[in-house]
Amino acid sequence: MQSHPSRNEDEVTDDRHKSAHPGEPYDNAIPGQMDNDTAGPKGYQPPGGAAGAMKTQQKTAAELGSGGSAVDLPNVAGVQSASSLKVVLVDVDGTLVDSNDGHARAWVRALSAHGYSCEFDAIRPMIGKGGDKVLLELAGLDEESAQAKAILNTRKATFAREELPHIIATPGAAKLLSALRAAGLKVVVATSAAGDESRAILEQAGLENLFDSQATSSDAQDSKPDPDIIHAALRKAGVVPSEVVMLGDTPYDIAAAMKAGVPCVALRCGGWWNNADLAGAAGIFSDPAELLAHVDQSLIGPALRAAGSSA
Repeated sequence: MQSHPSRNEDEVTDDRHKSAHPGEPYDNAIPGQMDNDTAGPKGYQPPGGAAGAMKTQQKTAAELGSGGSAVDLPNVAGVQSASSLKVVLVDVDGTLVDSNDGHARAWVRALSAHGYSCEFDAIRPMIGKGGDKVLLELAGLDEESAQAKAILNTRKATFAREELPHIIATPGAAKLLSALRAAGLKVVVATSAAGDESRAILEQAGLENLFDSQATSSDAQDSKPDPDIIHAALRKAGVVPSEVVMLGDTPYDIAAAMKAGVPCVALRCGGWWNNADLAGAAGIFSDPAELLAHVDQSLIGPALRAAGSSA
């Protein structure tokens, strides 16, 4: 199972751990320093401590292909210049809103209600994938089966009733989105969640008016880590991969973006505090606030500098 820094199932905290080397691509990171300095939210310790986390078998973005085996991914050249960046794709859960633990709790309760026993720590690393993939991996259920549909409906209702009222934005989310739009960039949601749930989450977090369009589960055949959502977002925005950067928080975001030829900047605030889990990212930051504070170290930096100099 993947190493992941889930908090205690019922713990809620606003604390965020800051990066030792914000924005540094994984290939250039210093593993010893980074691993010792990314213990995750306050109070969390990975199983076996930092050393134990490093020894745990992990699937990085490049290994999230069919059957979990390694797959060949396209080289992502990234944005070529400030003028070429036109759109920023953004994941929602974990990236812009602190909702991943809540989703995991809702899954545990929904599965239990239908006779399936599943621990929080088993479901938590799967948050970020589509519900179809979660059900198949955990319960062996096809999403079109009556049982799967019943579980999905229960999960959705449980999340809306018990978790949604407590959802908050991740640190700096609104300021980052506002800065992107002020620089003339389009901001497009790219999420495996259903459209109505995504809209409700963004409204609860006070972010609903900061986007130009959304690509959700209804726009794609296959969910993350497949690239369908990214392709749908590109079509909606009317751009090609070289004009886009994505922001995400899980290996599934990175894998989906890479398969679509889009570079992905990763944020740890979704719960993946070990840099090795975010291998393949075009830079790693703790949260939107840290990304904005060190934006010059990111692929978004040139566009924001160009906008500032022309203002």
